[in-house]
Amino acid sequence: MPDGTLGWSASIAFTDGKKIGAVLDRNGLRPSRYYVTKDDLVIMASEVGVLEVPPERVLLKGRLQPGRMFLIDTEKAASWPTRN
Repeated sequence: MPDGTLGWSASIAFTDGKKIGAVLDRNGLRPSRYYVTKDDLVIMASEVGVLEVPPERVLLKGRLQPGRMFLIDTEKAASWPTRN
């Protein structure tokens, strides 16, 4: 692509070993959907259904929005979508 991009969008994951997070790329065109299960499993992917999760096991589900960040703090055992 002329602007140097690879031609597709994605979420960008990061960690410092204690916190794990994800943001959308600069365009925010491709969705990042997430599930948090009652047994503390976090699944994030660009499409729903990457892994089969029984509905009764799901604690929280959502979609990463442009301008927001999804962050998991493993020391505090907390996760939340945040605003930049």
